[in-house]
Formats: sequence, C-alpha cells, structure tokens
Amino acid sequence: MIKIILKKLLMQEHLTEKEASNVFKAMINGELTDAQISCFLSLLASNGESPTEIAAAAKVMRMNCLRVPTNVQNLVDTCGTGGDNSNTFNVSTGAAFIAAAAGVKIAKHGNRSASSNSGSADLLEKAGSEINLPPDKVAYCIENLGIGFMFAPNYHRATKKVVAIRKELGIRTLFNLVGPLTNPAPVYTQVIGIFDSNLIEKYLEVLIKLDCKRAMVIASRDGLDEISVASNSIVGELYDKKYKILELDPEKIGIKKHDKPKIDVKNAEESLRIIRSVFNGEKGAAFDMLALNAAAVIYIGGISEDLKEGVEIAKAVIEKGEVTNLFNKYIETTKRLAEE
Repeated sequence: MIKIILKKLLMQEHLTEKEASNVFKAMINGELTDAQISCFLSLLASNGESPTEIAAAAKVMRMNCLRVPTNVQNLVDTCGTGGDNSNTFNVSTGAAFIAAAAGVKIAKHGNRSASSNSGSADLLEKAGSEINLPPDKVAYCIENLGIGFMFAPNYHRATKKVVAIRKELGIRTLFNLVGPLTNPAPVYTQVIGIFDSNLIEKYLEVLIKLDCKRAMVIASRDGLDEISVASNSIVGELYDKKYKILELDPEKIGIKKHDKPKIDVKNAEESLRIIRSVFNGEKGAAFDMLALNAAAVIYIGGISEDLKEGVEIAKAVIEKGEVTNLFNKYIETTKRLAEE
C-alpha cells in the first residue's frame, strides 16, 4: 500500500481521505519503516498538504489518543502551530489564563518548545504546575477551575515513534499543522496561531472538515503565530461552516502599536517572569500583547460581542487581580491532584 501511495505523491497528486487515513493508521500501528515515514512526510511537505490530507491525519490521531472525560460545553483551545522561530514569550498560554478568568472554558493542549525558547509545557512546569495529569484530573481542572492543560506526548503516545524522525528531517511536516487539531478534550472552538498567513484559508477548510463550530486562525504581518502589537495581523474567522479573512489593526480595537516591543525570551524562566508581571498589572508591550490575544479567545468563546470589547474585558480581569488568583490556584490544584 505505502509504495503505491509514495508513487502517487511523487507524481504530485494529492491523496484521498481514505488513502491518507490508511497511511496514518499504518504509521501509528508501527507498520511503516522509518525510511517510508520520512519519505511520506517529505513528499507531502513538498507537494503542500491538502485540507483533505490534514483533516484525515487529525481524525486518525484523535481516534488514537487518550480522551479527557468532560461534558463541559463550549470548550476553547488556544494551541498554535509554532514554527515562527520568533522566541517570543508564551503568549497563547498567558492569553488562555486571562480568557479563563473572564469566563471562557479552556482546554489547553500543548507541548514543550520546538521552534521557540519556551513552550506551554515548559512555562507551566517552571511555574510549579504539574503538567503530567491523567485525563480525569485534567477534566477536574476544567470543571472546577475553568482551565485544564493536556501535555501532548502523554495523550498521543502512538506518535512518539515519529518524534525522532521529525527531528532528523529538520523540516516542517504535516505534524506541525495537525498538532492544534488533535485536542484530547471535546473541543469544537479554537483560536489558532499559524506560522504562515498563506495557510490560513487552507486551515479554515480543514477546520470545516473537522466540524469545528467557531474558530479564529491568526498570523501577523511581522511573522508571529500570534496577533502582533507591532504590526497588523491577518485573521481568518470561522462560524457555522463559513469563513472570512480580514486584516486586523490593533489600534482599531484599543491597543496602541509598539515599535520593536521587547517580548523575546531566552528560556521558560524569562517567559514566566513576563507573564507574571502582566498578571500583576505591569503595563507595556507584553501587557498589550496578552490583552490583544486574550481578546480573541474571549470573543471566539462567546463572552464578548467583538474584539474591542474582548480587549476591555481582558484588561479588566487582569487589573482586578483575577488572573493572578486563577493562575496561583491552578498551580496549587495541579500539585495537589498529582499527590492524590
């Protein structure tokens, strides 16, 4: 089967959903050699992965992951693709806690750093949180705190064998695109940062195939997989299987642009320091960056009518100390759950 698939890809033909699904099932079941996996991923990347191929891979990974048993409705994830090589502080995780403090139910799916200096798992671990909670305890956090974190390798164990191959290849592969689409919790609403604005429309089409109810896919003009405070950003918004793509100027929703903002970090410790300073109300580029990106989550999560109101809500929960309180409570709760 795999030889036929590889020949088809060599002819620059895209796979059907069934073909792509069968290859990923074979990969997860250990039926492919390292050479076959490398060739498959490289050819897909060279051809440009189609929405059908990406969606098929995501469905297989979802079916083969550990699931988080929760009935909480309207869960939102803020997991991005990464790959922008920007070394900014961990914006999506900080934004997730701000949105949770504002009332959005967050199921955060994340990993250690791949292309930056601080991934969501690195940040939370540095803060003292337990990142290796099993599904039932993650569900407890979501249901009782409004936010839970799933460390991706613990939930997608079948794909661990591919990690070494991806590192050896050293190129972006389908897995960079699939990661945000494989949340182990029942998530149908997402805010996704992506490394290339040219992929936004393709990603929206994938989300439709995966029955996503509402989403925002973001890439900034200055190369971030976040909404930037230094430039405009391209934003794709999905609702009820229809989408629109627009350009977002932060100044039109209450955030002044910053010239060369100091938001780069060398490690998780620096990322944590910045995030805690913002949670404590320290104003500046990082504060505005988090308020802006949290606004997207607050809006997509149905708490605000638009992004401008989302910014106002984000600023308010920070200034009232509600985000710091939630962050500290989350850390304490995960520690306690790990010891039980």
